[in-house]
Amino acid sequence: MKNTVLAILVVALNFITNGCSKDGLDNTKHHLKFSRAYVHITNKLGSANTIKLESDLKWKLSFDTPAPDWLNINKMSGINCDSILITATKANNTAKYKIAILTAVAVDEPTILPAQLTIVQYDSTYKGK
Repeated sequence: MKNTVLAILVVALNFITNGCSKDGLDNTKHHLKFSRAYVHITNKLGSANTIKLESDLKWKLSFDTPAPDWLNINKMSGINCDSILITATKANNTAKYKIAILTAVAVDEPTILPAQLTIVQYDSTYKGK
């Protein structure tokens, strides 16, 4: 019984210290992530918000679809941690939210999983600041 408990503890400790990756890649050495999963901007022209990209690598940003014409990202590449400013270049006068997906990928590090950020611009009914 003692040996079984000891074996379970060794396996559990190994799992905790070595981590686990769904795809079998070792993602424990470097990191790349946004500080939040989503960010919003109001429906007004010039509305802005900042998000932090947390990394210890060289990275680049891209949109999953063609770049939307209603927003601007102040930088599309960088190294290490950085703040990304997202600004509305057009007012949203429609009755629907506008949504864009921004993806960060590590340059020259194919084992690091991409990070995604959902950007939402509120619709014309939003009355906030």
